[in-house]
Amino acid sequence: MIRALDIRRTRLWPSVALVLVWLVVCWAGGAVALVPAVAFLLPATLSLGALWAGRVAALACGALAVAAGYLWGGPAGALAVALVTVPAPLYAVYAHDKKLPFWRSVLICAGALLLAGLLCVYMATRAVGGDLVLALRDTLEKLLGAWPQSDAFLSALYSAGVLTLPENLAAGLRVSSLLWPLARAELLKQFLTVFEAGERLAMPAQILTGAMLGGLFAAWLPRRYAATQAGRVPAAPMPPMRQWVLPRRVAVAMGGPLLLLGAAMLMSGSDALYAAFYVLWAGVRLVFVVQGAALVVFLLAKRSVRPRWRYTLVIALYLLFDNALLLAGIADQLMNIRRLRMPPGNTHDEEDEV
Repeated sequence: MIRALDIRRTRLWPSVALVLVWLVVCWAGGAVALVPAVAFLLPATLSLGALWAGRVAALACGALAVAAGYLWGGPAGALAVALVTVPAPLYAVYAHDKKLPFWRSVLICAGALLLAGLLCVYMATRAVGGDLVLALRDTLEKLLGAWPQSDAFLSALYSAGVLTLPENLAAGLRVSSLLWPLARAELLKQFLTVFEAGERLAMPAQILTGAMLGGLFAAWLPRRYAATQAGRVPAAPMPPMRQWVLPRRVAVAMGGPLLLLGAAMLMSGSDALYAAFYVLWAGVRLVFVVQGAALVVFLLAKRSVRPRWRYTLVIALYLLFDNALLLAGIADQLMNIRRLRMPPGNTHDEEDEV
């Protein structure tokens, strides 16, 4: 399915760098698994590494990750890691080798990561024997109980107005610090309640957006790398980023259900509808953030900014001011700033490949 493995194609120093990255990931273990938005980006390093360091190095890192998953969680842990780290990069490299359409590769990689995330949640729920979010809440409560700085942490949240106390308890605390144990118990209860409510929304939203972004990078990075190698690595066709645009009919297909769901949520006040709206909005929002990033790259390319600086600025904007990219993407969709309705055919743009 993928070109035959050839140890001669393995590059030493890129392989060392790739292995070091995955050793750090394996050392971090469960901390990475708790942040799906980060965990789902890791397979992209394998699809990139297959071309940059070599297929053998990428497979070795994948095997290392599965072994670490086994050490952390037994067979279930190994299976969970394999579901996340194997199918998406494997298909991304296959799609690159066979020169399959870029956006089809993105959708399949994202779908594979989404399915992997849902299966991982299912297995974790079975492992804890009940509600996964409640299990996380209990674990957090134990960690805070054992943390020497937990009192200072809760006190800082109270001073910042994030947590509150009943008026009589707050007044008594101002008079005597002997009431702190009661105040601490109340603050801890509030903090855990806020954590539980937020996690019930954030977990599915992070799984969805993490899978979407992870699928995009898993498909894009190897093709981008191949395109910069001046023929040394066979490059699969891919539209340049500055031409990425959401087709109008797809925007309508996403926005229509979102508006209907939002209206139903406002009229009914249903918590379930609010949760569904939150998750769906997270996915739609990410699509427009990506379109906004493409618009920024387009504007920078018109000013002859070098590609590395274009992508550096886009990454900085995403990390610091992603709302600016969201507004730019919505504006581009409504006003057709780049005069694009559909991306051109899968062709390279030499200006974007240097």
